[in-house]
Amino acid sequence: MARQKEKLAVTEREAAAMLSLPCGEFARLVSTGALPRPVTIGRKHKRWTVEALRAVLTGALIEEDEFEP
Repeated sequence: MARQKEKLAVTEREAAAMLSLPCGEFARLVSTGALPRPVTIGRKHKRWTVEALRAVLTGALIEEDEFEP
């Protein structure tokens, strides 16, 4: 049986699912800057890196001056 390869980047729908968010809420959080913006591959393919999405969950993308206890 072939082993599933880990993706480097995902679509908006996949990114939202990874964070257990509805697509509309995910898009809103991206537009407000709460979540990272996608990278564009070619001229029209927008993708979110799995690394950036993981960093959101671990707090690695939070700048010290942006932290609100």
